[in-house]
Amino acid sequence: MTLLDIRKRFVITSGRYDLVVDATDYVDNGADFYIQSGQKYLDRKINIHKAWGKVFEDVVAGDYSLNFQSCRAIKEVWIADTESRTQLEQVPMKDLRGTDEATGENNYIQPFADTTQGRPLYFSPALLRRMPEGETFTDSDLITSYLDTQDVYDPSYNGIIFMPPADGVYEIEVVGLFYSKELTENTHTNVWTEEYPNLLIMSALRQLEVFFRGSKSVTAWDQAIADELLDVEKDLVEEEINQVTKLEG
Repeated sequence: MTLLDIRKRFVITSGRYDLVVDATDYVDNGADFYIQSGQKYLDRKINIHKAWGKVFEDVVAGDYSLNFQSCRAIKEVWIADTESRTQLEQVPMKDLRGTDEATGENNYIQPFADTTQGRPLYFSPALLRRMPEGETFTDSDLITSYLDTQDVYDPSYNGIIFMPPADGVYEIEVVGLFYSKELTENTHTNVWTEEYPNLLIMSALRQLEVFFRGSKSVTAWDQAIADELLDVEKDLVEEEINQVTKLEG
């Protein structure tokens, strides 16, 4: 199904024809807000196998950070060159760019430009938001040597800081959980519209209840969606069991 198909069924089921321009072309007049909210609700509720994804980006000498969109959770980071592919070790930012509590040793505390380059070994999720938002600095400000935030903060981005800064060209591979493709055009599809359209419609109806009904109605939708998601999870467990059996057998 496409977004247009989902929108039609959502409006027909809810009876909220005011959320489209008319019942002929079903042009959005507010319905997509609940559909998109419902999709985010489902994305956070279950880690279906298609929620996993990978970002691949090249970095060059001197690079120490990477930003990317739509990532819910960073799980692994790998680095590759022409000779090998290895996994970076995740460490807390205070250990990556500060003093290790266990050893008392300073780690990568120099300004980024002055830090000795090498093959990256460690990473930490970046904190990209700068407060107050939009604050700018000049080259004469001391903090510019250490900045790892976005000049213009965009909450759709996540990022990582890796150390030491790259000493050449590498490919960074970020493995994680990602939000499903956002539905903004009538022809758009994603995993929910294609494989679980009933769940997406149910979740959109739940979001509608959140805004216009009492908690009792929302709780009823929560239970109905949970029952459907349980069946999806059972299928995923069976798939994982089958993979383990094949590997071991």
